[in-house]
Amino acid sequence: MISKEIVRFAQKQGASIIKIEDLKSIRSMKKLWKRSDRNINSWAFFDLEEKLTYKAQLAELEVVKVNPFKTSQECSNCGNVVKKNRRGSLYTCSCGYKKNADVNASFVISTRSSNEEKAITAT
Repeated sequence: MISKEIVRFAQKQGASIIKIEDLKSIRSMKKLWKRSDRNINSWAFFDLEEKLTYKAQLAELEVVKVNPFKTSQECSNCGNVVKKNRRGSLYTCSCGYKKNADVNASFVISTRSSNEEKAITAT
């Protein structure tokens, strides 16, 4: 249902591309996680990506993977990257910008483009 809602939201916004973090290396980072973050390893990233890609293709949308490096630490307003700006669910930057941390990260992801992007295009 989540993938269906993401596609529906993208269509409603008039988007042609859905950007997601490229999480292929997420499991190899588990030794760096705090104990409370380790349960994320059991989440089915691949399953969501597969369902999202399938449903996006049916809707003639493109799914693009972007580098996830420091998306939760970067300010979507000014681009400043400071680890301490994210405290739990709140992101507060020295530029005065405040937002839910996940919403801020999603804005950062939406602006990411690099030569590391991998497009999964609709056929």
